Amino acid sequence: MAADYTVVITWGDGISTPVAATTSGSGFAAGATHGYRHTGKYSVAITITDTGGASLTRSKSITVR
Repeated sequence: MAADYTVVITWGDGISTPVAATTSGSGFAAGATHGYRHTGKYSVAITITDTGGASLTRSKSITVR
């Protein structure tokens, strides 16, 4: 169930956003939008944690122009 997970997106500029996980097909989805004040490179990370405390983090470098 999607409710068994918490999701946090860290935008790389000091802002983090908790996001609700939702059911999507046979899996889950989570998403959000964010506005940056300055151009530059940022490392955006998403962390997914289950109710047992296990977590997984993946990050991606982006360029804001």
